[in-house]
Amino acid sequence: MHQPRSSRFAVQLPISFSGNHGAGSGFVCELSDTGCSVTCEEDIDVGPSVVMHIQLPGEDVPLKADGSIRWTNGMALGMEFHWHRVEEKKRFLRFLNALARTTESRVRRAS
Repeated sequence: MHQPRSSRFAVQLPISFSGNHGAGSGFVCELSDTGCSVTCEEDIDVGPSVVMHIQLPGEDVPLKADGSIRWTNGMALGMEFHWHRVEEKKRFLRFLNALARTTESRVRRAS
């Protein structure tokens, strides 16, 4: 059975990340409940484990998420989230829900 693809949101959020296969920083440009795509200038390998720090708008402390780099393509890479910190996952889901409400509101106003 095919699983429906998660909703994706266009964003520009600063990110830094590190793991056994390298470290880097850049911008999250697309975000979903399962992961994100990132643009960065570092040459990063696909690897099993990274720690991400994503700066959410209006928050002083970056969101900390564990994950893995699933693909790379030039200056872009795809990361999958692996939530081990319940409070961080809750922060992330609150942010994602707010994005969804904002997007839905914009679509209704444009109609």
